[in-house]
Amino acid sequence: MREVAARMARPERVVGLHFFYHPVKNRLLEVIPWEGTSSTAAEAAERFAAILGKVALRCPDSPGFVVNRFFVPWLNEAVRLVEEGVADIPTVEATARDGLRLGMGPFELMNVTGVPIARHAAEGLAAELGPFYAPAPALVRQAEAGPWPLEGAGSPSGDVLDRLLAVVWVVGAELVAEGGATPLDVDLGARVGLRWRRGPFELWNRSAPEDRRRALAAFSRRYPEVPVPELLAAGGEVALPAVTAERRDGATVVWLARPDRSNALDGGVFEDLARCVAAAEGPLVLRGMGKNFAAGADIRFFLDAMEKRELGRIVAFTRRAQEVLAALEDHPHATVAAVDGFALGGGAELMLCCDVAVATPRARIGFPETGIGIYPGLGGCHRLVRRVGRGLARFLVGTGTVVGGEDAAAIGLVDACLPPEAHVPADLIAVEPAGERELPERWARIAELFAERSLE
Repeated sequence: MREVAARMARPERVVGLHFFYHPVKNRLLEVIPWEGTSSTAAEAAERFAAILGKVALRCPDSPGFVVNRFFVPWLNEAVRLVEEGVADIPTVEATARDGLRLGMGPFELMNVTGVPIARHAAEGLAAELGPFYAPAPALVRQAEAGPWPLEGAGSPSGDVLDRLLAVVWVVGAELVAEGGATPLDVDLGARVGLRWRRGPFELWNRSAPEDRRRALAAFSRRYPEVPVPELLAAGGEVALPAVTAERRDGATVVWLARPDRSNALDGGVFEDLARCVAAAEGPLVLRGMGKNFAAGADIRFFLDAMEKRELGRIVAFTRRAQEVLAALEDHPHATVAAVDGFALGGGAELMLCCDVAVATPRARIGFPETGIGIYPGLGGCHRLVRRVGRGLARFLVGTGTVVGGEDAAAIGLVDACLPPEAHVPADLIAVEPAGERELPERWARIAELFAERSLE
């Protein structure tokens, strides 16, 4: 971007946007400011991403940005494995699909996106970063010949998996060491942009220490000129927070950072949220990364606990979640929930803990718990009554009805309905609680129908 900016009359307005294949379907959008990009331009690019429903990943202005920095070497490593006779193409494909839980292996991916593109990307990285990134000779030849031949069957190989894992671990950690990205950025890029089930550092954390050491040793034998970054050399787990925080416009913006999982709430999310809330200075704006605020509790946790008859885990989870939500509700400064997309179940209950709630027109807010035989257990019942009154609270909880942003504002479930581009900290913290309002006729009739009269 700095090279583009050097030719512009107003370089401070230059910011890059990198879409991913297929751009209509892929939800990742890398936002690349250079060192002279104004904060106004960078934030405008991120608002544009929000309007498109994309996950905005702010990247360094360096070769490969974030995703291609580790993804292209991963493709190249697959080719080198075949070129060196370590494995054939079907074996590499089977290993990648099985070991990394991918729908397509590296060779099939190159055929879909274009083998010449992989070669060109590797050449671009090598020109800036050195010979380790240079395309394998077989990749150069295949770019001229056409798609890779994928015929034949293969079985997963441990040696191949070690090489495929080690290259993304080392390159990802190198990028982090340069200060251009965090481990979470790398993993989000893999999970959202490449649709990997788990990112490189989550795979590292899930690997046994002896497996990590073995893979790094194999990498160092093959590439003795490439040092293992300190982040990995220590051998411990890499921190991957599910909630992050940053300062903008005089406010602390807290992000639920699991966009590929609809920002579902689990124990890790609540622990990270507690940390961010406790450290927040000034007004706090709570947002969901990507196209959803929070689509409820992580059902996988509850299913696992029920299957193992470990109901105490659910009780402990609920108790801790209640503590964290109470801390958010009691935060000494103003708190604002900025809701886009789904805020369901626990996500809606999280929204209710804030002083002010602001939705977009495409927001979908509701309490669908009764549809699976449970009720809002994180304070939704009593906090909802404070927002919309007993009649509408009974209706929303009892029927599981999901309302859009405009209806939510009309009934007082949120305080305002604003377009996504208006969801910037300065505008959000200026919104005042709406207080009581006259209900539209349709909603007034529903409130009357569900009103409690048995004690009158």
